[in-house]
Amino acid sequence: MLDGIRTHYATVAALAEQKREELGTDIPIVALGHLFTAGGLTHDGDGVPELHVGSLAHVTAGIFPASFDYLALGHLHVPQKVNSSETIRYSGSPLPMGSPASAGALSAHCVGSESNPGSHPFFVPP
Repeated sequence: MLDGIRTHYATVAALAEQKREELGTDIPIVALGHLFTAGGLTHDGDGVPELHVGSLAHVTAGIFPASFDYLALGHLHVPQKVNSSETIRYSGSPLPMGSPASAGALSAHCVGSESNPGSHPFFVPP
């Protein structure tokens, strides 16, 4: 299963790099995914079932190609970096996905661009 995930993202990255080269500009490559990663944090009652299919819980940041300028992941509802990476992260959920007590601070993550680099969370009022 890990080989399939690695191959998928490598194929997507290669196509994006090819397109960037064809366009002749250094546009950012942003990718999306919906999967568990090793060390991902959940909270009791956050609506994320404790499921681990095969070796999905062992996916680390190293499986993703370095050519992605940003990789936005979904599935875990708690905003967090993957293996301390600034460019691979779960944004969290802007809506409560489980019990209200487990929600904590709800947020979405905004990613910058060349003219406005960096990234930062937008917190959603309760």
